[in-house]
Amino acid sequence: MKHRFDRWMRDLAPPIQGAIWMLIAAILFSALNTLIRWLTSEMGMHAFQAAFFRIFFGLLFMVPLMVRAGRAGLGRHNPLYLRRALIGIAGMLASFYAIAHLPLATSTALSFTAPMFTTVLAVFMLGEQVRLRRWSAIVVGFVGAIVILRPGWTPLDAGMVAAMIAAATSAINTIVVKQLSRTEPADAIVTWMALYYTPLLLVPALFVWEWPAWQLWPWIVMMGVLGSLGHMAMTRSFRAADATVVMTFDYSRLPIAAVLGLVFFSEWPDEYTVLGAVIIGGSGLYIAHREAKVSRIRAATTATATAADPAAPDPRGRG
Repeated sequence: MKHRFDRWMRDLAPPIQGAIWMLIAAILFSALNTLIRWLTSEMGMHAFQAAFFRIFFGLLFMVPLMVRAGRAGLGRHNPLYLRRALIGIAGMLASFYAIAHLPLATSTALSFTAPMFTTVLAVFMLGEQVRLRRWSAIVVGFVGAIVILRPGWTPLDAGMVAAMIAAATSAINTIVVKQLSRTEPADAIVTWMALYYTPLLLVPALFVWEWPAWQLWPWIVMMGVLGSLGHMAMTRSFRAADATVVMTFDYSRLPIAAVLGLVFFSEWPDEYTVLGAVIIGGSGLYIAHREAKVSRIRAATTATATAADPAAPDPRGRG
């Protein structure tokens, strides 16, 4: 079955392969969020303990891959790994708290403000240029978040604050990963993340620790499996096609989350959540479109410069 699927995928154009893998990742991550919501809101597990179990069993799921890669798979240690871990843990705890206390559609919609934070931070941390059109899209995206949050109109609860913190820290994490990817292999970045996250997440989990009922353990293990498979599918998506193209398909998590929230928790998204999600999704898709266009222009400029003078340095600073 797996070999047949692989053969079928190889016959497809790379952008279509990337889109399919991203859709698979979106389904897996949506299922993971549904499971987190059930364990925390229905079964009484604290969000911090759920976060530890998710990363711990995700690490166990990755052990065979790490053993196969050996010491070479770790590469050299980079101080940015620890910085990424500390930022990522703060974001992960905030994200799990938001999922536990907000409807699935709401927490998912607010998570999509992360690309807007990323674009803003890239200006200051990476020196990237952002022109008026993308700035306008960013402003519109944050307007969508305000529509959902409605500060001053409805009480701003802790879950909504946590969702925005999770989006902001996710953006910082993305910038750090971009910095790491300049010198470090992708497998090493993922491996060091798991090795750091597990002991560091254990600390907050111990303060709220309660042993789960034995009936819950298969579902707890499933959190790690779904998370790891989701990251693997996303990695294959990025390998198949340009990130600015395939990330547009990540927005399929919005309708998937709405359906899962309705089916499993009888959550009907209100009109403000729907409107805000549409605004945020449209803004994010436009930002992805502009980034894809900029990437194509840069690639064409590089190809032209190389054809004119093969010895010339890469205009992106990689020569």
